[in-house]
Amino acid sequence: MSDPLRPTFDKIHNSLYLHTPSPSIGKTTSQDPDIILFMAWGNAPKKNILKYTTHYQTSYPNARILLFLTSFADMMLHTPERQAEPLSPAIKAIRAVLNGPKTLIHVCSNGGAYKLRELAAAFKRTTGKVMPFDLLVLDSSPGRPDFWRGIVAFKTQLPNFVLFYYIGAFCIYLMFATMFIFGIVTGHKPIVGRVWEDLNKPELIDIKGRRLYLFSKSDELIDWHDIEAHAMEAKQHGYEIKKDEFVGSRHVAHVVVDKVRYWKTITEAWNIGKPRTFKDE
Repeated sequence: MSDPLRPTFDKIHNSLYLHTPSPSIGKTTSQDPDIILFMAWGNAPKKNILKYTTHYQTSYPNARILLFLTSFADMMLHTPERQAEPLSPAIKAIRAVLNGPKTLIHVCSNGGAYKLRELAAAFKRTTGKVMPFDLLVLDSSPGRPDFWRGIVAFKTQLPNFVLFYYIGAFCIYLMFATMFIFGIVTGHKPIVGRVWEDLNKPELIDIKGRRLYLFSKSDELIDWHDIEAHAMEAKQHGYEIKKDEFVGSRHVAHVVVDKVRYWKTITEAWNIGKPRTFKDE
């Protein structure tokens, strides 16, 4: 089966793709991002990801785009060594942009938030610095640990065949029950809870970067109260934030409900501030 991302993206790793703009494209405004980091939601279909990356390729034709894929196995099962495999080439690509980079980060759901946290931690280990960025878009993210919503999220990946569906559902309930009991016994925080907390740590996530939270009260997987609480805590830490609520949209589907408003909100959030570079640090 052909890879829908391959015409415009180079595959660096199973979970990392890079779009490099054509040298023939003329120079755009100096306010445009040099690099866009798009962190997709867990197990995101590639054809759905294209709705976002195609827009960025059209709007910012001179920008590199690093696309990070995330699976539920990444978050729950894979070793730290395996999770870190795509991060080194990603950091190299970020630092390779001349005189920059002016960076826009677009995160979708808890899967994308998890990937951002891992990248930020790897960047700091590698460079000794917090990774700078100009705008962080948080779409349907981040959410706190929620037993039932977590089960719903995993069940969306089950096959339609009845027998396999019920076998898979049983395994999901068993896995979540085991993790829940393990957490109580050991005091170990769920990964989703650690991500929620870490995204508001200035020593990990650059406090100079602006934030845009996009959410909906109709989101069936992430409680909008969690996003509101995260934004409020971020503001208390000193982060510059903006929130935008979409009405009636489901999880990571705000762009489907109101495409024009969605992209206008992101564009305005990008244009509102002076882009920074490593030289500003």
